[in-house]
Amino acid sequence: MANAKSYLAMQAWFTTLITAGLNYLFDWLPQLAFFKSLAPGAAVGLSHLVILAIAYIGLPSLNDVRMKREIKTARELITSCLANPNLTPEQIAHYNQCIVDLDNKLLKNINIRIDALTEVEAKE
Repeated sequence: MANAKSYLAMQAWFTTLITAGLNYLFDWLPQLAFFKSLAPGAAVGLSHLVILAIAYIGLPSLNDVRMKREIKTARELITSCLANPNLTPEQIAHYNQCIVDLDNKLLKNINIRIDALTEVEAKE
C-alpha cells in the first residue's frame, strides 16, 4: 500500500470528492435527506475502499512508469546494436552484459520495493 503521507493525501482528496458526491445525491433524492449528516463518515469509509481498490489493481507510480520506459528504450537500443553483423565477439559480449545489467537493475528495483513492504509490515 502507499506510504503514510501518500495514503493521507489520497484519503483527504477522495473523502472530499465522495462527500460532495454524497451530498449531491442526498439533495437529489429527498427521501435520503435524513442520512445527509452521515455523508462525511461514509465518505471516509468509501475513500478507504477506493484506495484499497487502487492498491489492489496496482497502478504504477510515475517513477515506475519512467523506469520501465527507460529500460525498454535501452533494451531496444542494445538489441538494435546487437543486430549489426559487423560486431566483434568482444562487442557482442559487452552488449549481452548490458542486457544482463538492465535485468539486474530491474530485479534490484523490485527487491527494494519488496524489502520496503516487508519493513512496513514488520512495523505494524
